Amino acid sequence: MTDAPLPRIESVKPLPNYRLEVFLMGEGHPFIVSLSDRIARGGVFSSLRDPQTFARVRIGERRRTIYWPKPHDVRGDPVIDIDAESLLAEAERQSALA
Repeated sequence: MTDAPLPRIESVKPLPNYRLEVFLMGEGHPFIVSLSDRIARGGVFSSLRDPQTFARVRIGERRRTIYWPKPHDVRGDPVIDIDAESLLAEAERQSALA
């Protein structure tokens, strides 16, 4: 059995209303995922309510995650990071509900 390679993120672009446009390497088109529900629920994601903070989304070193520089823990590591597989699964779920 051959495992599929883990998806790698080529680019991420913040959009209005707490959405992200994500390109995966090797894919011909982006997908859009909304984080508005997570942000509305609060918790650690509540820090992303500020549009300027939300716009600071970054791609992780191995291109398998996105993260926000703040908030960070005592070691300086990001508190919020989401892997590419989870982003894609959430976008597919949102698309199915639309």
